[in-house]
Amino acid sequence: MWQVPILSELITSTVVGTAETILSESSYRGIGLEAVEQIWSDIQKSDWMSETNIDRLRSELIKARRIEKSFQKAKKGECTLKELKEVEEDCKGSIFMNESQSHHELSDTSSRLESFCERLKQMFVNTHSYYSLVEILIGRDDLATLIEGSPLPLGRFSSRSLRDELLQLDQFESVEQMTNHLNCVYEQQQRLMTVLRSANESRSLKQTCSCSSDKDDPDGSIRCFLCHSKFHANCIQWDPSLSHLPVGYYLCVRCLRSKRPFIEDVRCASQTAPLSLEKTLVTHLLTRCANDYKQTMDLLNQIQSTSSVTDQDLLKKLDSSLISVLCAEMVDVDSWSNIVSAFKLLHEISDDERVTYEKIRLRPCGVNAEPPFIIFTLGVNLKKTKRRSSTSTTTTAQRHRKRGRNIYHNDKEQCSAETCLKPYSEQVRWIQCEAGCSRWYHYVCVGQSYRLHFESSFYTLIVQQIVVNNFLIGFIAIWSTLNLSSAIHSTELIESILTNNLSPLFEVIYQV
Repeated sequence: MWQVPILSELITSTVVGTAETILSESSYRGIGLEAVEQIWSDIQKSDWMSETNIDRLRSELIKARRIEKSFQKAKKGECTLKELKEVEEDCKGSIFMNESQSHHELSDTSSRLESFCERLKQMFVNTHSYYSLVEILIGRDDLATLIEGSPLPLGRFSSRSLRDELLQLDQFESVEQMTNHLNCVYEQQQRLMTVLRSANESRSLKQTCSCSSDKDDPDGSIRCFLCHSKFHANCIQWDPSLSHLPVGYYLCVRCLRSKRPFIEDVRCASQTAPLSLEKTLVTHLLTRCANDYKQTMDLLNQIQSTSSVTDQDLLKKLDSSLISVLCAEMVDVDSWSNIVSAFKLLHEISDDERVTYEKIRLRPCGVNAEPPFIIFTLGVNLKKTKRRSSTSTTTTAQRHRKRGRNIYHNDKEQCSAETCLKPYSEQVRWIQCEAGCSRWYHYVCVGQSYRLHFESSFYTLIVQQIVVNNFLIGFIAIWSTLNLSSAIHSTELIESILTNNLSPLFEVIYQV
């Protein structure tokens, strides 16, 4: 009758003793998950027990399983350098995984990936940079925001650690997710850059220059060849990478983000890099750069072989292709000279532009050697300005939404514009029609801008604007007939209506 309790106590004592031995003896340290699983299968019949050594053994087993799962994820290239470092630390705190075979392999992978990332940083990132390594490699995801005219200040990095350079990779959980994101950013570049050019051409020097001021510059101004922003000559610091361009052709700080290394150098550095999100990012850039350069060279060969230098369709295709080439932060040394020689087919540099360019290039290096800490501050409260972060979120008014991080990759909402530009960015704004249909539109698809919205008390989108314009035409005709020009100048009336200030219009109607 007492045999069962005695047997139970004996089993319990044996299991507890086994657990204590496993946890205390050095021979069990670093044995790896497979060996621990085998040991646990022998004592699993007592898994229900709650005893100090059993509980600790169970906890160590769970930790080893978690580390092994991360290790398998790393072998598939789904991890970042930051994640590998974190798993390394977890290994050091694990009885069974510390100094295990998996730990050694993980450490080797982490070390090689860190060397690769350091090499990338040396090749791409300038000493005084406004962009992180990931921002340089990921592509132009700022175009929609710039088209909107939203304040998008650039702040210099205060820290240059690899962790800071790679921070924005934290938003991706898999290779597939990051690849989809890169494809979306790349797919919109040509389309949105064309729209941004038109927007910048209609903007003032104050609105596009990095100083955001109306100052007079005796050295004149110059235009960015890619985005068509205008800059005071004295606001520009010479970038050695500009030497790759023909005299007179300038790329601004938003369009020239890095040192622009040669494609072959980057490809060579990538060959020995371990599978990771960082390597996937670089591989994607290499692939799209190779395609862009090939497409551009094919167009140039077609133009040269047919002597079609005046064929507008071909020139338009060439212009679009050059947008992709110039947005890429790498140079193909074999085709670069042929490509830059084609710039003049799209834009001939004037004598004034050439003179301004030379003044910028020949300016002594000691003058303004260190760039401003923050630029493009038009309409921004500097006291509240922080550098953009991939982890930041922004809230807006009810009818003016921004795409937040939680729907960055899976935005299912449809823009109601007749021709949607399909902008893809975390900061894309939406606006709702107030004319009755309550449909939603992207700012960039209906010509709305951040500045226009905040300078007016309301906005009813393009539907209402068409109504206002038609009413304006009819009213001006009646107004001229009634000879009411003394009430208000027609130019002033038109400007007030087009800026959504209807008070002068109502005053004239009241007089009629």
